[in-house]
Amino acid sequence: MGRDAARARFIACFLRYGGQICLPQAQPGGWVVGRALATGLTGYLEPGALPLEQAMTEVAEETGLDGDTVTLVLAPPPLRIERPSQGWSG
Repeated sequence: MGRDAARARFIACFLRYGGQICLPQAQPGGWVVGRALATGLTGYLEPGALPLEQAMTEVAEETGLDGDTVTLVLAPPPLRIERPSQGWSG
């Protein structure tokens, strides 16, 4: 992977369709709605990219949907996670 995971910035995206959250399965098999063993769309925040731009890139890369077919519902402030015991600190 080659990135410094202790300083990496990540993007997480969740898609909603028909009032439900749609999640890609953590294993092969496609999309599921409201089931366990699923995860959001994630990726690294690339240098120079804005978080919303990177989120749209991740959505496009992982689903094939583009900005014209996706509507932003919520963009909360960034969440900083630190775990000094594992070397995760700023």
